[in-house]
Amino acid sequence: MKRDFSTIAEARDWIFGEGQKKRAEPGPMITLQKEAGASAFHLSAAQISEAAAAFRSLGEEGSLTEAVEYYLKHSRPIGGTFTIQEAINTLIKDKEAAGKGERHLRGLRWNLERFSEDFPKLNLQDIKRKHVEEWLAEEDFSTATRRNYIRDLSILFNFAIRREWIASMPLLGITKPTPGPGEIKILSPDEAAELMRLAEDWCPDVVAPLAIKLFAGLRTSELFALDWTRVGKSQITIEAKSSKSRKRRSISISKNLQRWLELYGGGTGLVTSATNNAWHRRLQHLEEMAKLARKKETTSTCGDFRLPANFARHSFCSYHYAFFKNENLTAAEAGNSPKVIFSNYREMVSKEASRFFWNILPIRPIKKV
Repeated sequence: MKRDFSTIAEARDWIFGEGQKKRAEPGPMITLQKEAGASAFHLSAAQISEAAAAFRSLGEEGSLTEAVEYYLKHSRPIGGTFTIQEAINTLIKDKEAAGKGERHLRGLRWNLERFSEDFPKLNLQDIKRKHVEEWLAEEDFSTATRRNYIRDLSILFNFAIRREWIASMPLLGITKPTPGPGEIKILSPDEAAELMRLAEDWCPDVVAPLAIKLFAGLRTSELFALDWTRVGKSQITIEAKSSKSRKRRSISISKNLQRWLELYGGGTGLVTSATNNAWHRRLQHLEEMAKLARKKETTSTCGDFRLPANFARHSFCSYHYAFFKNENLTAAEAGNSPKVIFSNYREMVSKEASRFFWNILPIRPIKKV
């Protein structure tokens, strides 16, 4: 491009003076220096590239400074960093100072520590909604128990927000289950006896596994993995690989279960069809047979017969705790924690009903050895 000048001085001024500055198109680094000063040159090329990517991600939603402030607020809380257990201990002390009752504090501590046990490596501010949602989904909780855990976790997190240990509520977006007919339900001793009688008459091949579920409390997955080599005279052994807790445990064989196994036990496996659907179809069949039997008995006042969800395990835990009054013993047998036993199964049945339950026996004569 040709340019004319009147004098040599004018040409010199254009080449070396203000005119040349205006012609220049500063690149990113020059612009960065102008706006941020010399400190911008301490950034590496990778850091500058990362910052540019962050700006693109933010779009018009906010500034990079705001994003950094948000991160620091949540990762470095003003009130300090605490483990979940430390936060629980402080909360309980605060409640004690406020004069809360011992029963309330005991239940609160047990529920919160049950949650804490599954997240030993996370600090309180690291807990997100997904942690709570996944934890609630993985555990075999009743509707009432889920509500109780959400309630007690809400107490902990609200306390932590007031102390500025966390910046936001991890429970936001988690819906508390509505109470209703889905609460823990068990079979009465009469219903349990009726079910076992029907199994003897109509499905003898499931009598042994059903007895083991009712009187030993095995989970269905543990039952499918169980072999007769693990069923002894006085105890059933659940291997770690088959247990939900991944811990080996032994379950005492009650006198009435021993009688059921003497008559119906044996073979290479406990369940003839190793699928969950097949097992539940058998139970549905027994349920229908019970309904038909009751309809034929016009004098019956028992009403309809229904098998509640997870009825066998819930029944075992309830009657075992009612009989022994020891949540640690019931927890050890069931492969659960004392907190879960205390929260779910206390005061479900009477001691008298538990005696009846543990005396349900086969109607057929016992094999002679």
